[in-house]
Amino acid sequence: MRSQRRPVAALCSVAFLASCGAKEIPREDWGAITPDAELRVTTVSGAEHEMTRVTAFTDRLEGAVEVREGALVDSVTIRIPLDSIDFVETRSGNAAWPVLTALAATATTIMIINARGKSDVEPPPTAVGSCPFIYSFDGNEYRLDSETFAGAITRGLARTDLDNLEQLRAVDGLYRMRLANERPETQHTDELTLRVVDHPAGTTVLPDRDGEPRVLVDATGPRAATGLRGADVLAQVMAQDDVFWQGDPVFTIDETDPSSFRDGVELIFPRPASDRGLLSVRAQNTTLAPFVLERFLELFGEDLTEWYRRVDRDPALQSELKEWIRREGMLHVSVWVGDGWVRQAALPDVGPHLPKSQVAELDLAGVEGDVVRVRLEVPRGLWSFDHIGLGTESTASPVVTEVRAMEAFDGEGRDVAPRLMETDGSHVTALPGHTVDLVFQAPPDPPAGNERTVLARTHGFYHIWVEQSGTAQLDQVERILREPGYVNRYMLELFRGTIQ
Repeated sequence: MRSQRRPVAALCSVAFLASCGAKEIPREDWGAITPDAELRVTTVSGAEHEMTRVTAFTDRLEGAVEVREGALVDSVTIRIPLDSIDFVETRSGNAAWPVLTALAATATTIMIINARGKSDVEPPPTAVGSCPFIYSFDGNEYRLDSETFAGAITRGLARTDLDNLEQLRAVDGLYRMRLANERPETQHTDELTLRVVDHPAGTTVLPDRDGEPRVLVDATGPRAATGLRGADVLAQVMAQDDVFWQGDPVFTIDETDPSSFRDGVELIFPRPASDRGLLSVRAQNTTLAPFVLERFLELFGEDLTEWYRRVDRDPALQSELKEWIRREGMLHVSVWVGDGWVRQAALPDVGPHLPKSQVAELDLAGVEGDVVRVRLEVPRGLWSFDHIGLGTESTASPVVTEVRAMEAFDGEGRDVAPRLMETDGSHVTALPGHTVDLVFQAPPDPPAGNERTVLARTHGFYHIWVEQSGTAQLDQVERILREPGYVNRYMLELFRGTIQ
């Protein structure tokens, strides 16, 4: 219960200012303040409040302050309207967790979802960061069905994702889903809508790397599949059976051979009749992928929040990072044309907790003969493959219906559906343990001779909770970003424990 004493907030202590110095938080980032922050809030009237256990809402900051009455010291909760705040400062070098775990678009368009009874959730030390989870109701229970916008680790790298919902079933004409944060990170979801695709029976709908549904027909498995170091892996990638091929173990890397840091598979398919092929790949990342990403972020030390700000505001830096992610982390697809491999596509990360199917469009016009040779290449130890097939795109036009949530209630009982209807910067922000339950109206059944596939379209980003302490190791960061292949060597050193 809140104290009935008049809350006269204690002035900022000398320790707060002197221990590490104070840094002002820009107004546009107030909405991203998390409970681990220690703040000094100065109002337009000049009053100063030293606050802990702070939660940011759309209209206020709410947190604890110490009050003194004689020899008694008490802690009370105060609420300060955003429009009455002049500036906010935080102690720099916050040691355990980030002061800001996300940089919001604006303080007035962000909503922090409160946990059920607790908002300062501390993640288990063994948890692996990744991205938001989407659960689908199958008529009996909610089942994990999607892991979305993997790799979008700050606002400047936010991306759109499209993912098949294999478990979702309409019950009484409604689709029910749950958006959940179960990782040690802060997640910002700007859009969660459905694409309901009615397509000819016998065809398959899968997303491409640009977040568009494609209709695959006449797909066949490979005739042969060989790992880059000679292993026969056809049995592992021939069918969608959750039997994965992960490549050669990381600990067998030969540091003297640069090619040893890469892995992949070469496949032979019967040539389709069309000069445009659609390659379907069902794969997932290993848990080593987010581990390496977390270690990379820790290299920024206490400057990580400032680095996030620079990425979010600098288009050139965003382009550089996206190119680095494409070069070092994505799944690269090449086709043998003439006398060499021609790279044709790169598929983005999908996360370590669920396999995901994607398609890549291939230009087969220059391929000679009755077979197509395809090569998939990835960083060693970061990907595993379930099924790979090659077909063409259906000439029949599918019927695609966009469906927005009728309602989307968070753990506090608030309907946040308007914030998830489109990509407009009005993020729903979740700390670990937070959920949103969504309900969608299912369209009428597809006409005879057609099947239905439902996909979730999302847009957003997240910040992984990593330790922010110490001096930034910028030389190491620069080498990772600039030197092709060095991140693979860095990963190996981490794996072997030769660096801290």
